[in-house]
Amino acid sequence: MKKYIQILKISARNQLAYLPAFLARNLFFVLVVFIFASLWRAIYADRPLLAGRTMTQVLWYLTLTEVVELSKTNVYMTIQEEVKDGTIAYTLTRPFSYIVYYFFQAMGQNLVKMG
Repeated sequence: MKKYIQILKISARNQLAYLPAFLARNLFFVLVVFIFASLWRAIYADRPLLAGRTMTQVLWYLTLTEVVELSKTNVYMTIQEEVKDGTIAYTLTRPFSYIVYYFFQAMGQNLVKMG
């Protein structure tokens, strides 16, 4: 299990190494939430509740769903490329589970993106 935790840590550090991309992704998130907040402010302008929910509840829901949606990694694309170019043969010979390796690598990326 230690090696998979190390994979998670390395993956998280790699995400933080590209600071401009990290900041751009977070700026995009703030922009999306601002647009949604403006939209819902206009919808809730004349009423305190809509379908039993306050505007604050709706905005928290939207914020959390956007965090999850924007932090997803496309690990399947990496695996697809490895299959296409044949590097999967090299990866399969490593002393760890192929699936668990990519799971922890994706989790390291997701933790940084969600943070």
